[in-house]
Amino acid sequence: MFSPTELALFVMVGVVFVAAGLVAKCHRPQDKLGWLLVAAGLLWLVKGFRLSTVPVLFTAGAALTNMYIPVLIQLVFSFPWGRLRHRWERWFVGGSYAYYAVAVVSELAFLDTHRVSPAHPPSLNLLLVRDDPRVFARCR
Repeated sequence: MFSPTELALFVMVGVVFVAAGLVAKCHRPQDKLGWLLVAAGLLWLVKGFRLSTVPVLFTAGAALTNMYIPVLIQLVFSFPWGRLRHRWERWFVGGSYAYYAVAVVSELAFLDTHRVSPAHPPSLNLLLVRDDPRVFARCR
């Protein structure tokens, strides 16, 4: 669980990204950089749902926990023009989206979160196919 200070810092990071994105969008409406900052901030905040006791919120938060990273990768490669300029950049960014999506979902498919944290079990993992520690260990 978060301490009050950790919670405040966690929320502040997401809000700063969203605010910076809205400011960037106002100053440079032709660029997608502002929307990327907003998306990164919202995805950062959504990962906080991992602490929820509601199964749908927990699963969404757990599945999207690292999806802000490929958005930030796209932001870095898009800067300062606001778009990806080379084919290899599009492939790299697309690959990072695919990697982060598949990696997290494949881990959740074989991980019973109650087994990992019996003292403070999170909510029900709706993506669980079969709890198999050996398969989960191979996914890492």
